[in-house]
This record gives sequence, structure tokens and C-alpha cells, in this order.
Amino acid sequence: MADITHGTWIKDGKAVDAIYQGGIKVYGRNLQTGTQDWQGEWGNLSSWQVDDENYKGLTVRKHSAAWYGLGQYYGAKPNTTYTFSFYAKASEASNIMNIYTLDSEDWSSPVVSPPVFANRAVTTEWQRYSITFTTKSGGKINPSVASNKYYITIYVSGYKLEKGDVATPWTPAPEDISK
Repeated sequence: MADITHGTWIKDGKAVDAIYQGGIKVYGRNLQTGTQDWQGEWGNLSSWQVDDENYKGLTVRKHSAAWYGLGQYYGAKPNTTYTFSFYAKASEASNIMNIYTLDSEDWSSPVVSPPVFANRAVTTEWQRYSITFTTKSGGKINPSVASNKYYITIYVSGYKLEKGDVATPWTPAPEDISK
């Protein structure tokens, strides 16, 4: 039997990758670390300011310029399906948010094929967004979010990268619980 510890499922002292109830995935292990308060190594973190608002107990980052996607590298396994999800809103509706799953800043993306570059219209209300992709080979991926417009602020929090094709609610990575 698995037990929940600070939002992460643990069985026999080890983190569980997924929990299913009635055949439906209700929990997936967060493969990114430091997602509650943006601790650790994040690409372009210095370009994103901390907002005064928290969302669901999570630190919010904001950015008012185009590009400079906020993401964290992860060593992906070959032939594996992942889902990247996060909370987001914008200062003005209809702003386009870009979601990337490129590897090592390489637009040819040999790890994720074809490279995933998704555009999503974001509203002024908090919503959970997600994108699912499958790796072709193993290697570093960088799931990240960026705006493609200047002077419209994008707000993000609660990043989660998990195995499988279902986005589950945000939970901390097991590695973050013992810190």
C-alpha cells in the first residue's frame, strides 16, 4: 500500500511513479525539482520576476517580454511519453504562449521528434495547461514556457513533468520533500 507524504506517493520508502483509481491516472510523479518555489537550476530564471501573488501555495514567476522561456532540463528516456503541465495566466487575454520541449537548445531536436512547439491562447484567469510528447531517443529535454509578445505579462507556476499521456494535478518531486 502506498502512502501520501506531502503530496507525493511513497511505497516501501520509494517514490511511486503513478497511482490509478478505477483505471484512471490520478497521480503522476513530478520529474522536475524545485517547482514549488523555483529552487535549483532553471533556464532563464533571472529573466522572470517573482510575483507578489502565490497561486495554490506555489510561487509565481512573471515575464513581460517575448521569448526567454522558463524551463528546467531533464534527462529523458528513449521512446517514452511525457506530459508537461503548469498553471498560467496573462495580463491580457489572447496572448499567445509558446510551449517548448526542445533538447539542448537544438531546434532539430533529435530527442523529441518532431520537435514540439505548441501555441496556446492564454486567458487572464489561472488555468492548467499541458502538452504531451514522446521521445525518440534519450537525452536532455527542456520543457519551457515563453510569450511571443512584448508588454503583455505571462504568469506561471506549478510546473510538472510526468511520464504518460495524462496531466495530473501539481505535486512536488519526491526529492523536494526531504529538503
